[in-house]
Amino acid sequence: MKIEFTKYDAHGNDFIIIDKRDYSIHLDKFRQIVKQIATRRLGIGADGVIFIEEGENESYRMRYFNADGNEVALCGNGLRSIAHYLFRKHSITDFSIETLSGILPVKIDRETEMVSVNMPQPGDTEMSVKLDNIPYELHFMRVGVEHTVLLVDNLNDIDVVGIGRKIRYHEYFAPDGTNANFVKVVSPNEIDIRTYERGVEDETLACGTGSISAVLICELLGKCKLPVKVNVRYPNSLIVSRDNDGNIQLSGKVKRVYTGIIEL
Repeated sequence: MKIEFTKYDAHGNDFIIIDKRDYSIHLDKFRQIVKQIATRRLGIGADGVIFIEEGENESYRMRYFNADGNEVALCGNGLRSIAHYLFRKHSITDFSIETLSGILPVKIDRETEMVSVNMPQPGDTEMSVKLDNIPYELHFMRVGVEHTVLLVDNLNDIDVVGIGRKIRYHEYFAPDGTNANFVKVVSPNEIDIRTYERGVEDETLACGTGSISAVLICELLGKCKLPVKVNVRYPNSLIVSRDNDGNIQLSGKVKRVYTGIIEL
């Protein structure tokens, strides 16, 4: 069986997109090879694999799997990537996508191809978490998925993988674990960020939900005011903003890298 895929780049986050509507795929069986095709050097390589399905309440539904093969509720940059994919395939610019975190509206500017998505309102939030063997005060927020935020003075000196892994696997966040974001506030409207991402188990060049969590935590601490420019490790920036109805929005460009064929 041959299946077409599309590789996308979103500020350094890379994804394999498979339009499941074009194939008779039993997802519970196909998901077993997600880890194989997402593993770098041994497969196509990606931070995650996204399947597009027919939705129950909307035309499109997103199913997202991290590189380790586990399904998670949401990926902000992944959502922006499939929004752009559907824009290119169906020439649509204003629609909604079902996710495990709810139905989320997306908009694409036809001229610039800037992609903006409405993200779920933050859920559980803890403004002060202190853990054994972690020399920082943590802040916790759930925006579809779990994130901790650590404010630091110098991002270049931080052991993102070492400290991030300790936080991700700490018993306080068991059993699911958490993502870890290291943040430096540049100004009330700009932050720098580095992220250790659960499921990838390494530092990634960007994280959409992590960027939102970082900005909203900084807002609660009185250090930021939306809109905020988020400088990720990739040489580009995301924008986190709030519209007149109070919806949190994540905006930025994505890039279609290439298409290919997986032969099963």
